[in-house]
Amino acid sequence: MENQERHKALKDLQRDVFLSIAVLVERQSEQMDDIELNVAGAGAYTNGGTNALFDAKQMKKRRGRWVCWIGLGLWHCLCCWNVFKNLSA
Repeated sequence: MENQERHKALKDLQRDVFLSIAVLVERQSEQMDDIELNVAGAGAYTNGGTNALFDAKQMKKRRGRWVCWIGLGLWHCLCCWNVFKNLSA
């Protein structure tokens, strides 16, 4: 009788351990799914950041060209004004 009780207690303990492990595995599975979603989201944000940096670089180039053209135009106006001023004097 004592052996049967021990055997039953051991079987109950074994069942409880396996149920606990199953619960832990299920929780970890949910965490793994969350991690996968976060990694995918991070990839999308990285892509967006890369595109934004590329656009900013292009805008910087265009702004530099505009500044150069405006500077040349002002210099040209100043030279023309100086020439006309000297001709009229």
